[in-house]
Amino acid sequence: MPEVELVIHTVPHEGEPPAIDGTELPPRRFASLEQAKAAADELPVPDGWQRKESIRDVATGEELCWRSDRVPGWQRG
Repeated sequence: MPEVELVIHTVPHEGEPPAIDGTELPPRRFASLEQAKAAADELPVPDGWQRKESIRDVATGEELCWRSDRVPGWQRG
């Protein structure tokens, strides 16, 4: 399993579809996709914002999966 990184983007509640505003928390690295997904469930989001989370392969930069407040569950990248 490749090393992965979890990236959390904050996006305003208005607008459709959700557009990333350029605000991104520093990526956090994990040994597995499952560890990254578990960590994503524990991180808070500031009031007035929703989140878009993506998990990508560290070596290639390929997005493996993502989710947002508007789309239930993890989606394949």
